[in-house]
Amino acid sequence: MKKILALLLVAMMLFAFAACSDIENPKTSQQPDQSADPDKTAAPNTGNEASNGLPSGDSYAEAYTFYSGLVDKLGSTISNIVDNNNARLEEEQPDTYFDDPSYMIIIYMPFLSIDMAFTSSVSETVDPASIVMAYSFMGIEDAEFTITSPGNYKISYTSEDWETGEAESVEELMRYDNGSIRYEQRINGELDEYYEFVALGQDRYALQSKTNRAIVTYKDGKITEVLHSWTKYEEDWETGELTEWSVWYDPEADSIWGKSGIDESWVLELESEGALERIYELKDGVLTISGQTSNTDWETGVTTFEPMEPVIIAPREE
Repeated sequence: MKKILALLLVAMMLFAFAACSDIENPKTSQQPDQSADPDKTAAPNTGNEASNGLPSGDSYAEAYTFYSGLVDKLGSTISNIVDNNNARLEEEQPDTYFDDPSYMIIIYMPFLSIDMAFTSSVSETVDPASIVMAYSFMGIEDAEFTITSPGNYKISYTSEDWETGEAESVEELMRYDNGSIRYEQRINGELDEYYEFVALGQDRYALQSKTNRAIVTYKDGKITEVLHSWTKYEEDWETGELTEWSVWYDPEADSIWGKSGIDESWVLELESEGALERIYELKDGVLTISGQTSNTDWETGVTTFEPMEPVIIAPREE
């Protein structure tokens, strides 16, 4: 049941996101181009930074609010740059813009987890009954919230597989420490998803999921630098099996929880192995998109990859 609601919420968010993009970048708009400053119309930051460049607050809930604001801003920043570039190409090349390799249709929403969002009120002082009640609104009647130790939390319940209708045991594990948070969900003991958000100091943050890694500079509600990669990964919709070329990060072996010295080389760690499908780099207002393109032979089902020509989108000169 929770998965169905999550999928519906994702669909609603994608629809709203697309609608917002159309509003911000209508083809007939006479508004000034904003590609030189993607944050010009930025919404206020939903979290607060302390003077040492770490999120303020002292709870999982407050750190999650900050994390959510960063993830939202990351998505809109990159999407706005691409959308503004598309609008420029449509204006300059009305008959051939779609053939330009820098014309890209993307849905850029990394590190978004609807399941994780349901844990946004977790803290040392939250009333367990309030979390139980929130889950009951989703048809989950046996949710239990436990503080296993300071900064470590667990929510467990029984759900229903949205495809088979069979009962499944779900366990969500949350951690908090000094502005950093970690979320892990296991279904019948098997890992379903996990997210790590580690405050590095000086307004820099490391983010990791099963298939994504990023280091982001975020201050005063603005994203100024990004290095983000995602791995080659594909799951069969019918069987749930992963393709043989899928690559993912292990929540234990690859965890960055409690680690220091994380830098951009960590984001690109698997590049030499040909395991990264896409790399986004934003620096000095220039967005570079690189990685690999895939091609699937629908008769044999074989997918091959080849290096893509990097797309460089610079701020538009006035």
